[in-house]
Amino acid sequence: MTTQKPFPKIALACFLATVISAMMIYRIGLRYFGHLVPPRVFAPLTGIYFLIVLGYLFIRIRKQTRSQTNSTQILAFWQSAIRYFIALDMFVFGLCKFFHIQFNTPMALLDNPFNTFANDDLMWAFYGRSHVFTLLIGCMEMVGALLFLSKKTRLVAIFFLLPICLNIFLLDIFYNGVGTATYIGIEIIGLIYLLLIEYKRLVQFFFIDKGNAPAFTFKNASLKTAAKLSVIIIPVLLMVIVKLPQYYPQINGKYVVKNLIINNKPQSLPVEDSVLTKFYIDKNDIVLEYNGYTRRFIGSYTFDPATNQLTGIWRYPRNFHDTLFAHISPGNRSGVKMLVGRMGKDSLKVAIQKVNLN
Repeated sequence: MTTQKPFPKIALACFLATVISAMMIYRIGLRYFGHLVPPRVFAPLTGIYFLIVLGYLFIRIRKQTRSQTNSTQILAFWQSAIRYFIALDMFVFGLCKFFHIQFNTPMALLDNPFNTFANDDLMWAFYGRSHVFTLLIGCMEMVGALLFLSKKTRLVAIFFLLPICLNIFLLDIFYNGVGTATYIGIEIIGLIYLLLIEYKRLVQFFFIDKGNAPAFTFKNASLKTAAKLSVIIIPVLLMVIVKLPQYYPQINGKYVVKNLIINNKPQSLPVEDSVLTKFYIDKNDIVLEYNGYTRRFIGSYTFDPATNQLTGIWRYPRNFHDTLFAHISPGNRSGVKMLVGRMGKDSLKVAIQKVNLN
């Protein structure tokens, strides 16, 4: 006696396997065979493959499900195909990290200012900073792929790979764009589909079975409730007592020094190393730069929006203890602000202009 499965279930498995395999073929073709075959050829080839499998889906599979063919085996085949293609793709991703194919940033790019990096270059430079970390990610991807190859561990493979793929998806969304994230997003859909196949087992495991770990019993119900609520209350109290980042839109930003007068004497700009050239007011820090990022005063500040009074206390260099007391003018039409005050025994009058970082 044959076991029949509805056509939609088989069609869904077949469609997911086809989409995942088509995207994988296209990516691997471009990345590893682009020097042999023109890149413009891969898109139509992938499209033809996709259409052929879809034709098989709506003709051959529908015919088999209406006949006496064991459709359970057909469903099992396409679900296994999903596992196979995800495993193959993950192993390729993992292995290429061992051969420096991913997370490489040109040295010339690394010499560029930090704020000039594109989002994807910034991500790759960060992850590529430590090759050991890159290898660890690659090992995790390959282990997850290998776990998919055994019936006993394929559910473990889903729990292993799903967080990895979700992390990649979020990185692609926020650093590479929606187009790049679509690829890994399709594989996540495949993993969720495979996870939902085990829905009854998961409900039993997570919500019905009590487990073997001993349970601690509170004698007082109020104490039990307080202990649970403390997970929320303690972090909130910590946020209350800590000094939070401060944001003053009227002064926060990067500034270049347009004119500098110390003790009523104009200073030449910007050739002298000891002359102030840049001024940063961040959410946490105030930084004075003297003609280069290697010569900086870094400290914390307070600001009174009512009086526009700024006070800066320096923590670097450690032997510098002259506190900055200054008044910042709102600025003229060209965006130039005047900072007038004292730092230690020296009087200051600085014209600063905000720099657009976007």
